[in-house]
Amino acid sequence: MGPAANMAIPVLMVTLKDPMEDVRAASALALGQFGADAKAAVPVLIEALEEPFRVSGSAANALGKIGPSAKAAIPALNAAMKHDDARLRITAANALLHIDPQAVAATAVIVDVLENGEVIDRRTAAMYAGRIGSNGEAIVPALLEALADDNAKLRIAAAESLHYIDPSARDFVAIIVNALADDDATVRRTAVLSLGRLGPDAKAAIPALTQARSDDDKKVRHAASEALYLIQSAASGSPQSN
Repeated sequence: MGPAANMAIPVLMVTLKDPMEDVRAASALALGQFGADAKAAVPVLIEALEEPFRVSGSAANALGKIGPSAKAAIPALNAAMKHDDARLRITAANALLHIDPQAVAATAVIVDVLENGEVIDRRTAAMYAGRIGSNGEAIVPALLEALADDNAKLRIAAAESLHYIDPSARDFVAIIVNALADDDATVRRTAVLSLGRLGPDAKAAIPALTQARSDDDKKVRHAASEALYLIQSAASGSPQSN
């Protein structure tokens, strides 16, 4: 543990009990940034799982970032996966899978939300599925079904996650590129951001992203420039000009 963690973690453990909800949520998020170094905060983060979602979701996220060192939180995360709030169920499942990648119950929660949740929660579940990486095989059928959903942003999230789980299975990048032609600028921007996260794996999208730099929407144009930079600089190992 470095000097910064030695100083900050005890302070954040105290502010995690601050009267203001915003402060508690921010404290939990900050603790997560220290990863396994924040192991001492696991007990107070477990307590925070009983809070409203703004705090409990941040606490679950932090526990996931602490990873296997947070195994003491497994019972509390299992309980959180039964909560009425789908957002907490998904976040707790994601955290548990980072602590124990073989947690079958957590995978089942993500699949359930993907198949039965509200669209916004299904999109979050699809995004978390990709973070599991190659351990997410059990989620693949639900993600493949999501590719046919009417909601374009859900389709993009599902395609990106499927690429992370098994990039050789299918050209999921092409599915995301197709969304660049959507009439909705927010969908186009979502697709551009997704391609940027894929980095050099999205090299085939360079022509479409180059065209997106002339999009009618300023945010899409800016995101396309950023995505091209991420793809090209990562592919070459050195920064490229936009």
